[in-house]
Amino acid sequence: MELVDLLGLAKSTVSRVVSVMVERGWVARESSESDGRGVTLSLTDDGRDAANRLSRARALRMQALLDQVPPSQRDEVVEVLRVLQDAAHATDMGRR
Repeated sequence: MELVDLLGLAKSTVSRVVSVMVERGWVARESSESDGRGVTLSLTDDGRDAANRLSRARALRMQALLDQVPPSQRDEVVEVLRVLQDAAHATDMGRR
């Protein structure tokens, strides 16, 4: 699957982001064996480490936000977030 389609972004935007990730050593770019115009991207060990750090930081941020919600309302807030996530996913699927 093409990264452009998966992300729903313009080719130029994806190209710039990938170039930055390659420069930082997070992504390896190789010519595609099956398509002369295509490339295959893969995360490097440094890229996996960066992704893991980002994931942990997001989880900590979300926990900090939820900690500010009164305990009696947390279940409701989490349910609303699930509904929004489902709506976002349904919208993304409709774009493809």
